[in-house]
Amino acid sequence: MTARAADGEWTCDAVLDGPLPEGRQEVFDALVQADPVLTLHFGEGGEILVDVVAAGDGARLVLTAHEPAAHALQG
Repeated sequence: MTARAADGEWTCDAVLDGPLPEGRQEVFDALVQADPVLTLHFGEGGEILVDVVAAGDGARLVLTAHEPAAHALQG
């Protein structure tokens, strides 16, 4: 996956690096619909939770920094 900043906030466009193997696109789509919060790992060992939304034909994704709901923080 290749991600790049899309605006001054923490929003990115992401494009899969080539098509997923046969049958994997449906699984990926189902996972994003069921739980659109994924962990984005960086090469230097950092990571961040992101919300994922498919855009266009599904080959492009929009990533935004995950903000837990206020009631979830009160725990």
